[in-house]
Amino acid sequence: MYLTVTESYGTVDYLEISFVSALDDGYDMAVRHQVPNLQQRGNFYYWRPRVPERLVSSNGSSHLALSLKESDYRYAGYMVRRLNLMLFEIAESPQGAFMTKNALRSLFQAEIARMNDLKLTKQSTGAGFEANSVIIKSLGADVEVGWAYRLIEKFGTRQILFENKNCKGWRFLEQSKVPIDFRHGIVATYHQERSDAESPFFRDEIAALLEEHFLANSILNLEKAESEYFRARADILLDAQTPSLFKSRDKQDVDALRSVAMAQSVMMQVGVTQSNPKLNNHFRVTAPSLSTVQGIELPIKEFMKQCELVIANNRENWNEDTAKDVKTIVRIFHGILAEHNVLTSSGIDQTHLAALRQHFNNILTRWGSSERYVAMTTVRLREATQRAVTLAERNNRPVPKVGLSSGTIRRHLGNLEQFLNHLVASGYALRTLTFKGIKPKKRSSATVRDLTYKPDPEQIAPIFHLPLFTGCAGPVPNLMRIQGDQIYHSSLYFVPMLITYLGLRRAEASGLAVADILKEEGIWAIKIRANSIRGLKNLQSARSVPVPAELLRLGFIDYVDRLKELHHSSLFPELISPSTKVDPGDRFYKAFVPLLKAERQVAAQLWARTIHAFRHGFSNTLKQLGVEISTIEDITGHLGRTEGETRYTQIARLGLMQKAINAYPVITGHLERQPLCLLPFVEASEPAPWFKIRKRRTVRRS
Repeated sequence: MYLTVTESYGTVDYLEISFVSALDDGYDMAVRHQVPNLQQRGNFYYWRPRVPERLVSSNGSSHLALSLKESDYRYAGYMVRRLNLMLFEIAESPQGAFMTKNALRSLFQAEIARMNDLKLTKQSTGAGFEANSVIIKSLGADVEVGWAYRLIEKFGTRQILFENKNCKGWRFLEQSKVPIDFRHGIVATYHQERSDAESPFFRDEIAALLEEHFLANSILNLEKAESEYFRARADILLDAQTPSLFKSRDKQDVDALRSVAMAQSVMMQVGVTQSNPKLNNHFRVTAPSLSTVQGIELPIKEFMKQCELVIANNRENWNEDTAKDVKTIVRIFHGILAEHNVLTSSGIDQTHLAALRQHFNNILTRWGSSERYVAMTTVRLREATQRAVTLAERNNRPVPKVGLSSGTIRRHLGNLEQFLNHLVASGYALRTLTFKGIKPKKRSSATVRDLTYKPDPEQIAPIFHLPLFTGCAGPVPNLMRIQGDQIYHSSLYFVPMLITYLGLRRAEASGLAVADILKEEGIWAIKIRANSIRGLKNLQSARSVPVPAELLRLGFIDYVDRLKELHHSSLFPELISPSTKVDPGDRFYKAFVPLLKAERQVAAQLWARTIHAFRHGFSNTLKQLGVEISTIEDITGHLGRTEGETRYTQIARLGLMQKAINAYPVITGHLERQPLCLLPFVEASEPAPWFKIRKRRTVRRS
């Protein structure tokens, strides 16, 4: 049985809803036809939305295309409607402008997987119809709320509808051919939404958004903005892209009012559906009066532009990682301010810093390693943390760690303090704030010593007995864990030796260029400097260190010469993506650490911060062997602690460094020099198989 509901009142477009009798299931199912962004390819449905303009510049694409892995049209429509709303919220959120394409894809793929898992769970437990009933209830509720918003859009909030049988509201629903079964629910919803719209809180929010968009706070503008707000929400819920009812209005004012309405729609939607996690009470604050603060008002939506200026001002002192950290904390603080309805810089007070501090206590410790978590708002991240903890407890699994470390919090708050100082120095209105009492104290030297494990050479030695050093089955990581007769000279072979015998940082070793290997003072040396692949942590990181004797014995220079012949610029080409910027240190970590964990004997004694601990072990081993601390710091790229080590003396020469390095025990003596064998794709000058090559789109010109 099919019933068509059509909006024909005024200039409103058409909305079609069909009620399909499920022949096999014995129940009626609501199906929304012509769902925006839903496409079918073969037997499966896809979500292909146009990316909003403000996100195109950050992700470089005008469309997303993701498989729903679903062949049921009804459930696919339900999924797409949720995804459409998520995309709309991200586009309207200021944080959305800083989401990469990969972050967007990961976020939506995770949501698609969650919805598919929900359906499978219902079916496997014999509750498949319950999942469908959720869709029915969701669509029915959307219809009722959507039409309630449409009524308020048309008739406003000053007149009360449905007080008698002949009122305008009943006639409107009848002329719009809304099914009778829906009407009583629409009336009840209308009265509730009208009451909320008359509240001081709602009117204050509309007034604040008018001010943000530089529109006069007049009665006429308030009424128009409220009408546009309810129109926007009705369009979202009813999937009707209706034209404005105020065609005679100036186009600039219409666009501004629509921005107010859409922004308010997202704000209210988030406010209704989200709640704080139960880990700890989170501060809830209200923006204070703006009249007591002197200076230029800076909208918080402009914070990221100011952040770019701060980074530009410190470009000589900050590397890419530091700049990324600053962007991260400014984005997080922006989320806290938006959560508490702060619109401008003068509205920030001490309670917002306290709320930020509590936020750090209530999020997953490793949230930054997941693109999905990074893309979340502050509220959703805390909710996701609570869900992860609850799920682990329910399934008797290890509970994930919650709360950032004191060192990480200190770094974040220090970067935020520098950003806020920049705002004050630039003349923007900002209250006097203090970080005293919320910034964790710096650890004492005595406690810092025990933070990172310092493995001895004997503890590291078993790693060099893995198949990738003694003979493996193939050139990709999965085959390198299997014993075979082939040794491949690559980052997985040489980088562990570089960090063991030289104490290099992971990024320093994996980001070396071929040109960084050269002779100085008659000694083969590695020149650690900023290059096109990566920068350096700080100024003292720039240095030259001798190539360890064991690397020379095992054919390191032959490896470098072959890369030169092939015209490779990177010393480890398999770590470099041809199309996107990927941290070579991260790529090495993802390949190397799983190989260690795959070997039971090695995994059993593996320490925390696996790769960085090599660096601590190197320094500790040389110190215990009597090497001067100043020489160790010169090798590892640390700044000396005394004036004599820094101001009055130069960095140790290569010859002195070589003597110190030779003191480190040889733990690769069992390895024999093998004929040079590059990874096949490096030899062929092709990208590594784990980096996907995207086909360039051909632009047709008319």
